[in-house]
Amino acid sequence: MSDLGPKAARDPSGPAGVLLAAGASSRMGEPKALLRHADGRTFLRASIESLRDAGLSRVFVVLGGHRELIEAELERIQAALHRPPSGPAAARAGEQTAVCLTSVINPAPERGQVSSMAVGLRAALDAGCALAAIALVDQPVQPVAVVAQLLASARAEPEALHVPLHRGQRGHPAFFPARLAALLERAKPDQSARFLLAEAGVVTREHAVESSEVLVDVDTPAELAAWRSADRLRREREIARAVHAAGGPSRGGAR
Repeated sequence: MSDLGPKAARDPSGPAGVLLAAGASSRMGEPKALLRHADGRTFLRASIESLRDAGLSRVFVVLGGHRELIEAELERIQAALHRPPSGPAAARAGEQTAVCLTSVINPAPERGQVSSMAVGLRAALDAGCALAAIALVDQPVQPVAVVAQLLASARAEPEALHVPLHRGQRGHPAFFPARLAALLERAKPDQSARFLLAEAGVVTREHAVESSEVLVDVDTPAELAAWRSADRLRREREIARAVHAAGGPSRGGAR
């Protein structure tokens, strides 16, 4: 386990984020954690910032494949997030939760996602965190409002599993009691987390959310291209709405 930044993050033993980034990214052909958004941020950085903005002061990043490349990006992110802000960013700095990043290693990522979940939850539990939001680095957007909603529910019922539900489908991130690390550590290679949790009788609370982003992850270049196309259209619509709200010209206006 490696702490990459100040240990004095606000509420260091409070709820944590566990970001799974241990996969080999074999179908993508490059580390998914290092894919970039239109604004230049890596998926890794965008995920960390979203978890921070939702109120999580500590994030454990589970590494395996491409470890050295991703650790180097983590160090850049830690430096950027703790650089004293200037200009307009300085005014917003007080509104943001400080975040401490910790990398943890999955020694056998080939055992699948459940093994990374177990490693991340164990790290959170050992650090004194009772709750952890498990997020996927190949999920381009971690909706801040959704994470904050789930965090509030998890604080109110910390022994339950809290998952987002969009149009009847479960998504991510999801809040887990960190004590479930022991259960997942006993998983066999062919057992899913959902099976283990159901078999153990873990109470699961589903929370309806409007954001479809909780269902989106990208595993292949084709899926990445489709997501980028949809994201570009979304951003163009947001700009058009902003221009319209400001009283700017519309397509039907004078030329």
